[in-house]
Amino acid sequence: MHTVDHIASLISCFMRASCTREARPTLSAKTWDLADAYKQVPLSDEAFEVDSYLVVFCPDTSGPKVFQQSVLPFGSVASVTSFLRIAHALWRLGTKLLGLMWSSYFDDFFSVEICDFSRHTDLVIASFFSILGWKLSAEKLVDYHTICKVLGVEFDLGMSGESLSWVYNTGDRVDELCHQLEDIIQAGFLKRSEGERLRGRLQFACGQLFGRAARNHLRILSDHIKGCRSKLDDDTLHALRQINELIRANQPRKLLGTLTDHFHVYVDASFDDDGYAGIGGALYNSSGQAIKFFSEKVDSSFVETVKQENQKNIIQELEMLALLTAVEAWGPVWEGHRVVAFTDSESVRGSFLKTWSKNCPCNKLLARIFLLEESHTCPLWLERVPSQSNPSDVLSRSQVAVWKGLAREQVDFRAIWSHAINIPG
Repeated sequence: MHTVDHIASLISCFMRASCTREARPTLSAKTWDLADAYKQVPLSDEAFEVDSYLVVFCPDTSGPKVFQQSVLPFGSVASVTSFLRIAHALWRLGTKLLGLMWSSYFDDFFSVEICDFSRHTDLVIASFFSILGWKLSAEKLVDYHTICKVLGVEFDLGMSGESLSWVYNTGDRVDELCHQLEDIIQAGFLKRSEGERLRGRLQFACGQLFGRAARNHLRILSDHIKGCRSKLDDDTLHALRQINELIRANQPRKLLGTLTDHFHVYVDASFDDDGYAGIGGALYNSSGQAIKFFSEKVDSSFVETVKQENQKNIIQELEMLALLTAVEAWGPVWEGHRVVAFTDSESVRGSFLKTWSKNCPCNKLLARIFLLEESHTCPLWLERVPSQSNPSDVLSRSQVAVWKGLAREQVDFRAIWSHAINIPG
């Protein structure tokens, strides 16, 4: 099973391979759709004899009527499992025997090819399905093109020769979802059954692009659904408006063929109510060389600003602030690269993976991180590192001026905190 994420990875790999050529070719794509896919898969002799019968009510005779089918029954769980195995086999045959660059999602096969070779590949794939006896949806067959639609999204490969492509939600999907959201917001009501359907469609539409910023708002919609309420409260209305704005903006996901280099980021924080509190971070290039670091003391006035009523420990907030500070400071440096960040805070990593936190300040810091990684085209991969293996541990326990031959980079963590906390949401 291959989703839009896999297709995006496929295109990025193809563009990276093209970067090694003197003349960088432009890519084109095409979607192949099997016609009535389940009806093309016959039952085995054993299944036909035992499991192929359907009994339905006949209004003419007011009694049961028995039918026997010779193909996979649509809607059966076993049918889905069996068909996916067949679809994966077709994908693997095309990949291994024919050298195709393609992906599959149920009965859709998405092929990427250099424009100059697209007619040849078109003939190869058409012959491949014909020889194996598979019928294609003729009305959905179009020529290879630099713009191709699949799974409700649109891939624009017009600049793939420059190692750049985009993924959008289709205009029809955007208009349909936004009109539905606007009607719900205006009405101020959303039943549970309707909410579950809406949430599923929103998750799909948002997740096919970048998704993290929207998921933070989708959590609030999920809380409304779980509460079995119909009337929308202010928080849910605000979340739906934010989702509507994100979908309406339809900001594309940028695919870069130059994502071959990477950075490693280590962040840490320390807090002692009667002693030192601070945050630290270190940036390493792909050769394992430290190239930047920050080390800041957190004074008591800032601690009092962060603390909520009756709160004694703010280590979680400081750990999240350290991560946000690294993204704010170094996002422009690692733009267009792969980035792996490391923290020794399991709560920060867990919140990052969920895309939300019950801790309100941390949730706001997370939202800011997600917006920054989108704007800098630098999706973060966050891992946990033991404290004793975290090079930023020493940077958070005292204010270090020089480290590994580098001078400390000054960062205004107070302004970073204030900006993130005061953003509505």
